[in-house]
Amino acid sequence: MPRMKLLQKFYRGLELPTFIESLNDQLRRQLRIIPDKSGPLIFLRSFGSIPFWRESGSVPIAHPWLIYSELMYSPDPRAHEAAEEIKREYLI
Repeated sequence: MPRMKLLQKFYRGLELPTFIESLNDQLRRQLRIIPDKSGPLIFLRSFGSIPFWRESGSVPIAHPWLIYSELMYSPDPRAHEAAEEIKREYLI
């Protein structure tokens, strides 16, 4: 799960990209979500263990390069600021 908030407290965006193996009906019911193309949840199919970097508690966190890329992809200028913070703190 790419979790910017778990990595640092600087920015909390409107979207929450999350890596999962599959979004089946059981998981939808567990999460109590319904499909909405403009919703703030973004589910991405995981490509093996590559996206995962470390865990915070029991929650896996995506590698800082993936988080940085997602933030830079956003049109929100605050997301770009957060990306620069991630870069300074974890990537340089």
